[in-house]
Amino acid sequence: MDWKVIGLENDEKWIQEIDGNTYYRVNPCTQNDAHIKYLRRYLGVDRPIYYSIVVFGEESILVNKDKYGGYNSVMNLGELEDEMVLLTNSELLFSDY
Repeated sequence: MDWKVIGLENDEKWIQEIDGNTYYRVNPCTQNDAHIKYLRRYLGVDRPIYYSIVVFGEESILVNKDKYGGYNSVMNLGELEDEMVLLTNSELLFSDY
C-alpha cells in the first residue's frame, strides 16, 4: 500500500495520498492542541504538562517530518519507543514550572 502524509504544523488541512487517492484531513497537530486545551481546562491545570505526539503507521511516508517544532512530534509507529525514552529522560517532565 502506498500511503503518503503531507502537511505542516500550522496548515489547516493535511493531505493523505493512499493508493493514488487524495484525502484532505484535519491537521492532527491542531486537533491535539484542542484536545490538550480542553483536558487542561477540565483538570484545572495551568502548567504545560502535556506533549503532543502524532503517530502514523509504519507504511506511511511523512513528507514534512523534520519541519515540526514546539511540542508537536509527528512520527511513524516505529519511532514512538525512542520518543518515549527521550521524553521520560527529559527535564520537561520533571521540572516545577
